[in-house]
Amino acid sequence: KIMASRHYLQSGLEAMIALTGTHIMLTITSDLYGIFAPAPQNNNNEVFDARHYQNVSKFVKNMYSSPRLTTESVQLSESVTFEDAHAICRTRSEVNEAFRALQALNPQCLSDPTCINVQPKAESIEFTYSLHQKYAGSMTVRSLLVLDAHLVQIRGDKNAESNFEITRMEERW
Repeated sequence: KIMASRHYLQSGLEAMIALTGTHIMLTITSDLYGIFAPAPQNNNNEVFDARHYQNVSKFVKNMYSSPRLTTESVQLSESVTFEDAHAICRTRSEVNEAFRALQALNPQCLSDPTCINVQPKAESIEFTYSLHQKYAGSMTVRSLLVLDAHLVQIRGDKNAESNFEITRMEERW
């Protein structure tokens, strides 16, 4: 009986030593990797995309409060379309005029537009924003704004800076 107990005790001790040794080796290996492994590289494409998406959000926020529909890196294409329950516009000048006229209703964002979906498409990206607006001081409207945009290079070479160009806007009430 004592021999069996001593055997189990010795087996348990060996298992504990093996586990402790494994733990120490994994800890040392992890620490060395943390010290000597190369630092993670910034993904320039992710930074680039985040900046452009922020600019689209800024464009959406400003489009109802300013008659000028452009920002530093987001602009309307010449053939942009805009549709909502009350208007259909088919060119940049018509869209600009519609939003200029909208200023008579004193639109206000009750909360910042929230991008709720970004969907890559064949040649463009579709953004969907949730809007909460107030018009004429009393009429409150919740809607979705769907934008199609594509990147347009400022200069001809492939490494040139790019801007988003809005090709379609649809406000769904």
